[in-house]
Amino acid sequence: MQFSFRNTNKEKKEKTCYAVALARVSTEDQFIKGNSVPEQDNRIDRWAQKNNVIIVDRESIHHSAYRGLDEDSRVLRLLEKAKSDQRISLFLVDEKSRFARRKVLRVTWANDLRKHGVEVIGVSEPEYDRKSIMGVWWEGMSETKDEARSVETAYWTMRGMLRNFQERDPETGYCYRNGGPPAYGYKNIRVIRGKDARGKDIIKLLWDVVEEQALIVRYVVLTCWHKRNMTLKTIINHLQSTEPKWDGRRDLILNARGKPWSLSSIREMCVKALEGYYNGIGYFNRTGKDLVGTGQKWKNQEEWLRIENAHPKIISDEEFAELVKVKGPLMEKRKKPGFRAPRAENSRYLFTGKNLIGENMFVCLRCGGPMKGSPSGGYLYYICSNRDNQASCDNNAHLAQDEIEKVVIEYIKGFFTPAMLEKIVEEAEKILKDDSSDQLEAERRLQKLIDEKQNSINNILEAIKHAQDSNVMPTLIKEMDKLQQEKSSLLRDLEEIKVDKPESIIIDKAMVLKKINSLDSVLRSKNIDNYEKKMAVKGFVKQLQYDPVQNMLHIYFWPSPVDQSSHLVIEALKKAEAGEKLSPAIRGGDTRI
Repeated sequence: MQFSFRNTNKEKKEKTCYAVALARVSTEDQFIKGNSVPEQDNRIDRWAQKNNVIIVDRESIHHSAYRGLDEDSRVLRLLEKAKSDQRISLFLVDEKSRFARRKVLRVTWANDLRKHGVEVIGVSEPEYDRKSIMGVWWEGMSETKDEARSVETAYWTMRGMLRNFQERDPETGYCYRNGGPPAYGYKNIRVIRGKDARGKDIIKLLWDVVEEQALIVRYVVLTCWHKRNMTLKTIINHLQSTEPKWDGRRDLILNARGKPWSLSSIREMCVKALEGYYNGIGYFNRTGKDLVGTGQKWKNQEEWLRIENAHPKIISDEEFAELVKVKGPLMEKRKKPGFRAPRAENSRYLFTGKNLIGENMFVCLRCGGPMKGSPSGGYLYYICSNRDNQASCDNNAHLAQDEIEKVVIEYIKGFFTPAMLEKIVEEAEKILKDDSSDQLEAERRLQKLIDEKQNSINNILEAIKHAQDSNVMPTLIKEMDKLQQEKSSLLRDLEEIKVDKPESIIIDKAMVLKKINSLDSVLRSKNIDNYEKKMAVKGFVKQLQYDPVQNMLHIYFWPSPVDQSSHLVIEALKKAEAGEKLSPAIRGGDTRI
């Protein structure tokens, strides 16, 4: 008789597991029976109940089949939840194609979850041991199938949208739209155009003119921007003032949401006018979402589809031709690197205009608008650009230019001391060293991949050399071509990394200190133009913000690599005593510097 002294038949205990769940469907999937989000949720819930699993968090997502975005912010949140919550050991989906359709993301995310003790389970898929040979094959085929299906769906959806846009409405003659917000001045209208095979109404989308908005478009683009040659900022101030406008009306002109116009919205209106939107020109396939869906990227102009008479016109052909002739060259010039508006950049006020990253250099915290220069009574002041319109801002303070600029220069000198510069240099050198190390590691990894591809190519060449069966030759040659392409791509990546290699930077501390100490003389010099003076200050100061309620001036320096504050708050103004005569430092208010 053979005895076993090892306990190999332990009774399995019922163990409770915790999980997160994801159900999602695209616009194409939802029409396939059994693929709706509620049905996916039901299958996940039944599986969880059967296997004693508690779902602690879940997401249900609808998204476009064309965009097909895997890296939705809600999916990323659920992934972080699964990795950070120690209780969670399962990530439940109906099918693993719902987890991520792109193969590389599915493999990467699943592997990352495994490192945190979390397994991805497709509750509607057959169970298999991923550590077995058949399991590895099954998982690989499933991933490839899902990614191919996602690409195919996006392709056919794009084809359908293109065909829909190229089709003209038989009643109006205009092009059908694919959804999304229309340009300002237009609205989406839905029309019924026949019945489908199931007897349901065929709904189509068209653009129609919003008459009130069309009047604003014509006034802003043709009258203010074109005929009067007003700047975008001047247009905004004019729209938000009680000055007479078309037909003598004096009311404030607000945007579609009933709020004051922004610089970007007025600029977008003018650019759209130059592109022909308001002349009835429609565009398709100009932009595409990036993988994480955080913003638009403009495609090459050769990929755009441009169709004339796609929707009703707000601007006539003659007006459009004249607009492009006059304003087109200027807008093209602004696109070129190094362009700067002479009036703004050569201003005698150091803190007007934009900073080095395009933000307003001096901001009123009361309304968020920029502070502008304003001469009065022989003195120069900074005032809020929106103060002329009390509905926009009631900040009536006049900040003396010389006092404000003197204070900021003194704080620059006090902030960038020799001790501070020493720390900045040390940290900058450390960062540069780390960047160089990362660069070398990236080059090493790419070179390793290149060597692996070359070894595979050599093996195929050897196989071709000794092949007895001619039927395998096409397969071997095809595989070798694929490897050659992959190797060429890796070589290009390696060259690009070498080109982008960080250069060694030597910070001359003595030179920096000299520039700081000579700021006064630079700003007073008559031989240096205003642009150079403004740039000298912008290299140190990121932004000024004035709070008229607290009478505080906020000075923001550019972030430093050392652990030091880059934000200073100082008392900018003092209340005038009763009966005291106001100094030239302040006019039109009850405070003075």
